[in-house]
Amino acid sequence: MRSKLNEFSANDFLGTEGLLRRRHPILFGYLNSVSRTNHKSEFELPMDWLLQDVTVKKRDFYVECESTLNDAQSINHRYRQTKTVTSKSLAELVA
Repeated sequence: MRSKLNEFSANDFLGTEGLLRRRHPILFGYLNSVSRTNHKSEFELPMDWLLQDVTVKKRDFYVECESTLNDAQSINHRYRQTKTVTSKSLAELVA
């Protein structure tokens, strides 16, 4: 996976899904295989992929109900978020 990282660029976020699929057919082949499978054991990913650690970033949004909206700046106190970062193997993510 790491050897293919240089094939991605920041401009990939500006393109269409179709363009991304044409540029990265192997990646989307695996993703399509997983999405069509009802049973996880019916698809295979290379073992070295499954052992790779993946950083998982999670962001939760919530409303601080006790905070009142008196002005524009109070919005930042009312609408809050929490961020967590964990590390999991790819095997854990697809299990």
